[in-house]
This record gives sequence, C-alpha cells and structure tokens, in this order.
Amino acid sequence: MAFGKLLIQRKNFIAQVYLILTIQIAITFVVAKFLRDNQGVYSIAMRFFIPLLIIPFLILFAFPYVPPGIKFILFCAFSFILGILSIGANKYVSEEIIEVALLSTVGVFLGMTVVGLGIASMDIDLSFIGFILLVALLGLVIVRIVLLFMPVSSQTYANIATISIVLFSIFVSYDTNRMLNKNNTLDVIDNAMSFYLDIENLFVIFVDIGLNRIN
Repeated sequence: MAFGKLLIQRKNFIAQVYLILTIQIAITFVVAKFLRDNQGVYSIAMRFFIPLLIIPFLILFAFPYVPPGIKFILFCAFSFILGILSIGANKYVSEEIIEVALLSTVGVFLGMTVVGLGIASMDIDLSFIGFILLVALLGLVIVRIVLLFMPVSSQTYANIATISIVLFSIFVSYDTNRMLNKNNTLDVIDNAMSFYLDIENLFVIFVDIGLNRIN
C-alpha cells in the first residue's frame, strides 16, 4: 500500500522523466538514422562537430546554476552529438547487429527497471551503493583505456563485456530506485539523463559484442 501511494505521489515526476528520456532517445535515433542513410550530409555535419561539442560546455560554464530550460536544451544538444558520434563509430555495422543490440538493450532496461521497482516496493533505499557503482565505473574505464594499448584475447574481451553489462544493468535498477526515493534531490532532467546514459552504454556494449562475434 505504501508503495502504491508513493507511485501515485510521484506519478507526474516519473511521467516527466520518461517523457524527456523518450524525446532524447528519439533525437539520437533520428539523427543517427538520417546520417546513416545520407553519408554526404554526415560529412558536412562532421565539419561543425567541434563547435557543436564546445557550445554546450560553454553555456554550462556560463551559468553557475543552469535553469531547467537551458539544461533541457543542453540535453538535446548532447543527444544530437551522440547521434553523430554513433554513426561515426557504427556506419559500417550491419542492420542485424543494430537490431539485436536494440532488442537486447530494451530487454535489459525493462527487466532491471522491474527489479528497481521491486526493490523500491520493499522500501529499500539503494543510495548506499552509489559510491560503489561510481568506483566500479571508474575502474572499468581505466581498464578499457589500458587495454587499448595491449593485445586482448576474445575471452578477456567477453569477460569485460559481461562485467560492463552487469554494471550498467545495476545502474538501471539504482537509477529507478533513486527516482522513486522521496528524498531524491535530482530534477526530472537529471534523472532522465541518468537513464539515457545507461541505455546508451548498454547499446554500445551490445553492438561491440555483435562486432566481436563476427570478427
């Protein structure tokens, strides 16, 4: 009953988070799809990529406190830039790999969202694992950077990919739990950004797994 009341109390907040998340994913998808089908436009877009990358950060530093409207625009710019980046990295990836990666990402996201809801329904606050997840993420980033300069066996790559999927899956449950926490200090855009990064990272990992199996 308490959990039901919590969902009712935060239903507008939750709806706004997922609405913004849907908009940002749509921006990335539409940009990536359009540039993938129009390589000439992609070449032109890359000429303006550096300004597109710098402008959001300049705006961010210009405002000690970023108003929600500007923060939303920056989020849109970030999603747009990732759409360009994804084509730069994946324009030679087959449609089949992309479809499998999308389905896998959606499956993991929905599954771990349910897990997050279940944990929240038991009135368990996962805030205590936030620092642990951050340290784990930093460690993963360091390992991947180091391995760029070392020969990596297929088994090692598979192990790292598995750890990455597990980590970002836990992040989905953690972010879901945090969104439902009445003491959550993040606004709707910050919560949507957390989910967006979870989804983006999971998708990239699944695409990499698909490419690695082919190679």
